[in-house]
Amino acid sequence: MVHFKAGAYEHSFTLEELAAFQENHWVDRCGNGIMISSRLRPFGCQKGYLFGAWKAIEPDTIYSEATDSTEAEMRGVLLGLYRGVWMGDNGMAAGFVKGFAGTNSEGENVIYGKFIDLEGRFKGFLRGRYGFDPSVDLAAYPSTGWFDGVWIGKDLGIKGTLAGRWITDVETGQGFFHGNWGFNCLEID
Repeated sequence: MVHFKAGAYEHSFTLEELAAFQENHWVDRCGNGIMISSRLRPFGCQKGYLFGAWKAIEPDTIYSEATDSTEAEMRGVLLGLYRGVWMGDNGMAAGFVKGFAGTNSEGENVIYGKFIDLEGRFKGFLRGRYGFDPSVDLAAYPSTGWFDGVWIGKDLGIKGTLAGRWITDVETGQGFFHGNWGFNCLEID
């Protein structure tokens, strides 16, 4: 049993609950809260965390280049930008993430980005999707949701997965995210 207490929030977790746990808990109506994320790490399979901040931007539509034979086509709409920290499996900062969220030409919610190491060397791309938590009343609390995707190495091969949660203050358009990443490994249940 693990007991966690921070301000008005207090909860006890079993180790089984912590094997794959994500929770956002509000501590007041001002949007202050706690985000908790945990994930089981099988022996020999690197996994870590990512976290950071994001902000909404004025929607910006992206078009393909028009040529003599084709018209420009709508490719997507940028809706937000994010920056954060990529944590290694040892719990130490291993790099940084930076990217954007929006919709593609089919109207799907998508995220794209990159990650670099602590010296600024390119390590790979992030690609995925995001959605909103339907159980949250937007009139009472900030907006929350989820994201998931893959991370792609310098050789353009899919190296692993990522998943997490985000929260946004509806009035300011600013928010935070946290999640997990892992190499594609043989996982034993």
